[in-house]
Amino acid sequence: MLLPTFIQENRCVVAFPEVVDFSNAAAVHTGLRRILTDHVGDVHTLVIDLSASRFVTAAALRLLEETHQQLAASGLSLHLVAGAPLVVKVLRVTGLLHRFPVHPCLDQVVGRGAGAAVSEPAGALTVAPA
Repeated sequence: MLLPTFIQENRCVVAFPEVVDFSNAAAVHTGLRRILTDHVGDVHTLVIDLSASRFVTAAALRLLEETHQQLAASGLSLHLVAGAPLVVKVLRVTGLLHRFPVHPCLDQVVGRGAGAAVSEPAGALTVAPA
């Protein structure tokens, strides 16, 4: 699956589809792994943009957790963009909201806007200096 992607400074921003569920999770996983392989060494942070999502499924949560673990093992950080209240609520209930920074809009992550992340995780990875 082709996932819309762009690189800005040391960040790779990947837009997820509106829904990631059992029907497309494997394809999203494969597309994400391809993007990470293509940009290893070029980026310090992966930003997954869930702006199109109004809710998240168990398949999406599992993919986010697996991606976070893989990135952490490689010394990279994960940020999410999630503005929909239900998405943020599910991330909070599952504990993922405290695993990595979650931003309400993409502009805050890529430096075009001001404001803090939805959460400031205690154990969050930091973005390596440019």
